[in-house]
Amino acid sequence: MQHLFDPSRRFNRPRSEANGLLPAQTRLIRVAVIDDEPLLLESVGHYLSSCVEFAPTQVYASAATAIAGLTAKPVDIALVDIRLAGESGLDCIARLKAQGGANFLLAHTVADDSETLAAAFAAGAHGYVIKSSKLTEVRDALLGLQMGLSAVSPRAVRHILESFRKTRSGAPASSRLTPMEWRILSEIAAGFKCKAIAVHLDLAVSTVYVHNRNIFRKLRVNNQLQAIARYLELLRETPT
Repeated sequence: MQHLFDPSRRFNRPRSEANGLLPAQTRLIRVAVIDDEPLLLESVGHYLSSCVEFAPTQVYASAATAIAGLTAKPVDIALVDIRLAGESGLDCIARLKAQGGANFLLAHTVADDSETLAAAFAAGAHGYVIKSSKLTEVRDALLGLQMGLSAVSPRAVRHILESFRKTRSGAPASSRLTPMEWRILSEIAAGFKCKAIAVHLDLAVSTVYVHNRNIFRKLRVNNQLQAIARYLELLRETPT
């Protein structure tokens, strides 16, 4: 069953605590939390409802109730436990993406291994946070997504790097990237999406997409997470 936290329960927290992450908009960000752990659902939902940037949080204890509720009342961002009982969180993410229940989907998980992350992004997640993260980190990840930034845990990057080192063979040299490809790769690693990168570098969005494909091909990676991991690895390999 859907539950909306009462906005009158908000903490009296000044906007200066937003650490520069408050989006340039007056409309409150609509968030849904989907988790079958009652205590976590209550604590995260209540905290986000207390934050000045968010509307009262919609909370759901199952994929079925979330899909029904968000189909009728979509949100800006859904925070989804990927290990829901019954219909999995991965299926929930895929269905919400297909049906337009949320503009952004943030996976919430206890695992940060590369296989779990790959499955979450393949299902349609735009980022993820580990359940052991502080509530302020969850809030910052949600605000970052709303502003077009990616939400990738540093721990996940380490796992991806380790996996990448084990599986990579004969990877092309970093010198094969053009200066523009290096600039775009650094923008990707900073969390910017193609439209933002196009603005920063004064390029057409279609040109950025072409560069992205070339970067992935040259680095022999299949997705953005692997590209970021490879970029960090290349920085470590580059003599200072």
